[in-house]
Amino acid sequence: MLQLYFDDSGSHKGSDVVLWGGVVGHSEVLRDLQDRWVDCLREPCEGFGAISTFHFTDLVGRRGPFFRATEGDRERARQNFHNAITGAGATCVACAVSVRDWNDLATPLLKRCLGSAESVALGLAIKEAVMATVAYGETLEMVFDQGRRRHLDRIIPISIEAAGAAHGQISFKFAAVKDEPCLQAADLMLGESRRFVQARISDATAVPHEQLDRLRRNAEDFSLKYADRDVIVSMLGEFQKALERAGHEAF
Repeated sequence: MLQLYFDDSGSHKGSDVVLWGGVVGHSEVLRDLQDRWVDCLREPCEGFGAISTFHFTDLVGRRGPFFRATEGDRERARQNFHNAITGAGATCVACAVSVRDWNDLATPLLKRCLGSAESVALGLAIKEAVMATVAYGETLEMVFDQGRRRHLDRIIPISIEAAGAAHGQISFKFAAVKDEPCLQAADLMLGESRRFVQARISDATAVPHEQLDRLRRNAEDFSLKYADRDVIVSMLGEFQKALERAGHEAF
């Protein structure tokens, strides 16, 4: 069985891009990741005291347990947590959607059917996971942050059905981030990915920053897909054709 620990980044109000994705692997791979992550929590870097839970925003923003950390300590801790993911052989997947382009281009009907940019990012990420699961003849368990349950309880089953999964092939559950190291690993991967996508929005020639590039090169596999203006226009066209086949008009 495959397991995918999901997280989001950029879902807050005013964000320019929103991502959904996480870390995925067979159960034994993610058990190894969990053990490696717990070791990092005990000592994020040499001489640094134990922390209870990892949050990417704490690390890069010098907040919480990293408030008094030196830049060198934070970079060493960052690399150690990266190494937990790559050393375990986990795969990283992420789907990003431009919030501004979605809000500008999506018709009212499309927004009613597919929801916000965040819902689209989640749907795309689930579709990627389901397609891979079907291709390899596996079953998949998806794990989400318990704190998002109220928002996701209705969206996830719809996304699974839309992705074309066979009955019983895909399941999902919720767990507390503080109790699930793999959810914390997903937070790190999504945070690194969002920084790169934001850079690409400003500069189409931007390349992955050092930390993300290292993670991308050393992970078992790494997939980051971005729905920019052109992709959203293509989605609109496909949706319009589907409506026309069903005898409806989008506008």
